[in-house]
Order: sequence, then C-alpha cells, then structure tokens
Amino acid sequence: ISLGDDFVRDILEKGEVLYVR
Repeated sequence: ISLGDDFVRDILEKGEVLYVR
C-alpha cells in the first residue's frame, strides 16, 4: 500500500474499509 499507513490504520480502526488491500 502506498496511500499512507497512517491513513489505512485510521480507517481500519474506525472499521471503515474503503478499499481492499
């Protein structure tokens, strides 16, 4: 993933997966 680990972690923590990695 190259969208930013911080961004991905934030989404995963909120439980809102916008895309499948």
